[in-house]
Amino acid sequence: MGNLDKKVEKIIRKNSINTEKLKAVLLTRKLSYNMILVVWAGIIGIGGIIVYFLSLSDKNSEQTPIPEVALPVFILCTIIFIFNLVAFIEKPIVYLYEDGFMTSREKEKILYKTFDYHYTSGTSEGNIHKFCYRGKNDEWFSLSLYIPVDIRGMIVKDYLDMILPWKIDEIEKGYEEKFIIKKKKQEILELITGIASMLPLIGAVFEKIIPENSEKIYTSLKNEILLTKNYIKIEDKIYSCSENRIFINKYRNLIISDLNDRIVEQIFLNSITRPDLLAALVNHFYGEEK
Repeated sequence: MGNLDKKVEKIIRKNSINTEKLKAVLLTRKLSYNMILVVWAGIIGIGGIIVYFLSLSDKNSEQTPIPEVALPVFILCTIIFIFNLVAFIEKPIVYLYEDGFMTSREKEKILYKTFDYHYTSGTSEGNIHKFCYRGKNDEWFSLSLYIPVDIRGMIVKDYLDMILPWKIDEIEKGYEEKFIIKKKKQEILELITGIASMLPLIGAVFEKIIPENSEKIYTSLKNEILLTKNYIKIEDKIYSCSENRIFINKYRNLIISDLNDRIVEQIFLNSITRPDLLAALVNHFYGEEK
């Protein structure tokens, strides 16, 4: 076994992790070019503040005093350093199981059978910033996807492999699968946060100070999508697959058009809860992605 395998085994033993059905362990805390800049920001900020106040206390020094305008710069560098250091330390270890996943942060297993999640928009691959999911007691957690590990892809694949056949069977029997559409105001806030969080150095500051408010998606007055094998209902409008074309396009949009290809509904998948399940069900019942 390689060094990484030995490191993972050590982590499992140290944290007393249940290895039953454990498939993989993902380490998200990895050094990057941005962390080098963060360290330098810390050196400049903390060092600058110390030197500044030392120069004030030593009034007999013949050296040119540091100008007062430099102090806000040193403070800003220190804030950037602290926020990025906290964000780096908080990056969790992710444990993938056959029937769910767990992180070292929450230390509770999220089962795919009752898995509820959504994405916040950003500038990473697929225009996704955060992977937000519901834990026990309706508490929400998130994983930033601005990391060099495809956590989302691995979790979603395992989730769909387990849940999709069951959902298809339920819908074939007449069950309606429900999804929720986010409010425009929340979408805009998420997009701004996602883009700002991608900025070098100051991104971690935005990520910490701007809340996600995932619970508002479910507690506020909401719009719903109901999916059946014969039609899809958005709010009060029903679109049957015999009178409409319903598909997911390459830009991750749910598209509903009439038979003359006039688009009547278009919704970005990041605006919908459990978007990967919705896309898979749309492809299964109404046609493949276009």
